[in-house]
Amino acid sequence: MPCVHEFCILPDDPQPEEKFEYPPERRPDRAVVDDELLNEWAGRHQGALWAIPVYFESLRRPENGLAWYGITLIPPESAPLFRDLLDRPELAELAALLKRAAETNKYIIHYGI
Repeated sequence: MPCVHEFCILPDDPQPEEKFEYPPERRPDRAVVDDELLNEWAGRHQGALWAIPVYFESLRRPENGLAWYGITLIPPESAPLFRDLLDRPELAELAALLKRAAETNKYIIHYGI
């Protein structure tokens, strides 16, 4: 089984005490990205990527970048910052997901490998 990262739009805003521990539900609003592709992309955009504000596991843990082996909550205001870095056609599905989340003011949850 390949190592992949899954990104899903959350239907409701996360609560501060909520901790995400379970695998993503199979929803239409999701994008799957191979780990090798995301790794290569992250290497090219390292400085900008690790400056983007996010949360690891819950809203009580502000961080930057992506939790590679865990869960990242990407707030609506950070989605365009990620999208602006997506410069490969293979990442078009993720770019579209980030755009929808920003337009609807929704969080994205990233499930790392």
